[in-house]
Amino acid sequence: MIWKKYFFKEILKVFLFFLFSFFFLYSLIEYSMHMDDFFKNRNLQLQEVILYYVNQFLKRLDFLLPMALLLSTIKVLTTLRARNEWTVLQASGLSTKSLLKPFLIVACACSLLTYLNFEYFHPSALKSIEDFRISHFHGTKTAQKRELIHLIPLKDNTKLIYQSYHKEKNALFDVLWIKSMDEVWRIKYLSADPSNPTGEYVDHLVRNSSGYFEKQKSYPKLYMADLKWHPKMSRKGLIPFDQRSLSDLYRMRFKSKSNPYETPKISTALAFKSVVPLMSPLLVIAVAPSCLKFSRQRHYFLLYALGLFGLFAFYMLLDSLTILSENGVISPAAAVFAPLLLLTTFFTWRFTVKT
Repeated sequence: MIWKKYFFKEILKVFLFFLFSFFFLYSLIEYSMHMDDFFKNRNLQLQEVILYYVNQFLKRLDFLLPMALLLSTIKVLTTLRARNEWTVLQASGLSTKSLLKPFLIVACACSLLTYLNFEYFHPSALKSIEDFRISHFHGTKTAQKRELIHLIPLKDNTKLIYQSYHKEKNALFDVLWIKSMDEVWRIKYLSADPSNPTGEYVDHLVRNSSGYFEKQKSYPKLYMADLKWHPKMSRKGLIPFDQRSLSDLYRMRFKSKSNPYETPKISTALAFKSVVPLMSPLLVIAVAPSCLKFSRQRHYFLLYALGLFGLFAFYMLLDSLTILSENGVISPAAAVFAPLLLLTTFFTWRFTVKT
């Protein structure tokens, strides 16, 4: 139908304008903060910078899409109402719910894109951004904090902690192998070859009867036959749970064993990435009645302000609740699903009554 094509054209035009305008402003501010690093690094290639900002876009996509959708929905609906185009279409026999279908289709497409991003692009984008900052932003706090600690959980429930990887020696530097609460091995250099775990300058620490660790023995060089880890883990620290894909989180939560410390963090990350994409259809349902309300006084600025404030407030609330959930204070369902369920119930009822 002609009106559907017209609606899609208007929605996508305004949506893409807001989406890339906001990202351009964000990139401009971010670039100004690191301008010195970009200019001083003569080895930095243009394609590296472009890839960095593409990854930044993927990193922020879960927030940029709902915000662009919110503003484009308000802009298009209020314009259609102001021009009386909406009234003419309703007079021809089309219901409000039918006329809003193009908006909901675009919203569902945004949800799908967010899910795909969380599964395939978001984890690698975060890793690429971190690697780029460590390599090129030498004057930033990020660079100063780089490689402070890497944690490798082993299959036998022990943990390997190291400070950095030395490429020249092909070894992990400043290593702690925590076998238990009462036994720790301190290693200056550990070969990064899991098939040959040889340590240099090794100290064996054991907790004494007073509760303090004391050195039992030292070795200039020692082959540590009991220290085994997967080859792919030899140079990689523990990936934060919020940087993992949806399928990885689901597998870790339901198909593999996790300790009591990790379980709430995994469940929270999984719940957050499952719920956030559903914000897009809810935004259309939430703002449509206010945009289509007939009034002689048009408070468009108030609509934009309240819409943006509500979106920011919801994300801030969600971030606060996820912190509590990660630390086991409240359940992931109460932290993530409950707020969205309450908002969905309220705005769906309001949408049904007023349309």
